[in-house]
Amino acid sequence: GSLKAALVLVAVNYRAWMKMKEGACVNRYSVAKSFQIRENIVILKALAKLAVRLIVLNVPIFVLALCHLFLAGLERRMFSRAFFDLIISMYPLLIITYIPLSDVIFERALKRMSGGERLFQMFAALH
Repeated sequence: GSLKAALVLVAVNYRAWMKMKEGACVNRYSVAKSFQIRENIVILKALAKLAVRLIVLNVPIFVLALCHLFLAGLERRMFSRAFFDLIISMYPLLIITYIPLSDVIFERALKRMSGGERLFQMFAALH
């Protein structure tokens, strides 16, 4: 559903951007449109990196859920459940701290903020 729509959007924006770079449609050239298309492509590439990160984060969660279902012994099941809960509780933090690392534009914007350089170093150390 939404992944297919995002891929179609990337393809359309990339094709329009390439046409503008080639000089086609010179009489219909718009600075705002070309800027918006470039920004769309940057954002969608960053979201693609984030999607890969989500897949990587979901693998241990899936494995721990299976362990909880199929392990024998109450202690082992509760141990796997505790790790599952720990990873789930850290999930938003891991995603939010990864966003500034997903693209150079986000990185530069974070570093320009007051205390942003130190914050960026903490995010980089976390990941």
